Parts: sequence; structure tokens; C-alpha cells
Amino acid sequence: MLFCSACGRIYPPRKKVRVCRVCGTPLIRKYFKKERARK
Repeated sequence: MLFCSACGRIYPPRKKVRVCRVCGTPLIRKYFKKERARK
């Protein structure tokens, strides 16, 4: 999952988004155990 450190918005990895559309900060890759369990 792509995570924005500034506004806390989460983007799905399928969409190729390197920068947050809202605040324009570079996204950080974070993997949550909860997210994997849901899939």
C-alpha cells in the first residue's frame, strides 16, 4: 500500500501514483499485516 505521510491518505498499489494528488508529497510504501489478511 502507498501511504502519504503528510495527509495520511492511502493509495492502492495498482494505480501508478508516486506523489499524493492532494498535498503533492512523495508516497511511502508501507505494508500492513491487516491489509494482507483482508486480501
